[in-house]
Amino acid sequence: MSLKEWITWKPFEWYVKPVKEVQWVKVDLSKVGMNKRFDFKVFPNKEKTSLSSQLYNFGFREPMNLRVFNKFIEEDDIVLDIGANIGFFTIMASKAKQIIAVEPIEECFPLFLDNIDKNQLYHKVIYYNCAVSNEEFVCMDKTEAVNLSKVVKDSEYKVKAKPLSYFADKYKTNMVKLDAEGYEYEIIIGGIPKEIDKMAIELHTGLLGEKKVREIFESLKDQDFYVKYMVEDLPLRLYPMHKLLLDKMAWVKLFPQNPSALAMTGRQLKHIYVARHV
Repeated sequence: MSLKEWITWKPFEWYVKPVKEVQWVKVDLSKVGMNKRFDFKVFPNKEKTSLSSQLYNFGFREPMNLRVFNKFIEEDDIVLDIGANIGFFTIMASKAKQIIAVEPIEECFPLFLDNIDKNQLYHKVIYYNCAVSNEEFVCMDKTEAVNLSKVVKDSEYKVKAKPLSYFADKYKTNMVKLDAEGYEYEIIIGGIPKEIDKMAIELHTGLLGEKKVREIFESLKDQDFYVKYMVEDLPLRLYPMHKLLLDKMAWVKLFPQNPSALAMTGRQLKHIYVARHV
């Protein structure tokens, strides 16, 4: 970590307080230029980078990505939310026709259900406590910041899995939001069913490495997808100064050239939005 980066973490560390109990918070996306507010229940958590911490302390997360995600969702979409966690992006996709939410960590379910009920989305949301994989089971590394839990090669915590094709066949899902903490490689390389014509993918370049990132983009191209948007969001340490820095320190590229090379620049987390050629 550079001296400059170390210094810029200090306001964040001073500002952020731990989430001491399960509680409702106010998500207020008007702070980042969106007309959306809702109540959301979060986990108690000491981890300052967790979803619960971000919403509790700031009332938002991933501000630039949320702008693009909101624009990407359409009213006739049937969305498969892979890595639904406690329902944040499920609620963000609320204008879609239907949302199929999939989350492997069972502790997320009670809060997910509360959040869906509170926001009156129970009529259009279906929940699965499983992973998405071509394997029958996957091993999970659970963390206190549940949104950072990920698939690993070996663990005592095993979760049943269903293939992506199961949801495409059963629900005719046409849009996928994919947040799998590095497991996006296996899901994409494993093949995207023809029913799915667009995807919002959280790409963990630091976990994957350059070779796998390049293979992901090659696989997407071979499956007739093109990159519509690529987003590098505001660094978390700069959230306390988002009013000044959001539009200076985050960016959106429309139809980026050489997307695999661009993905490996800057921060090690990119959001990519892909669509299939008609």
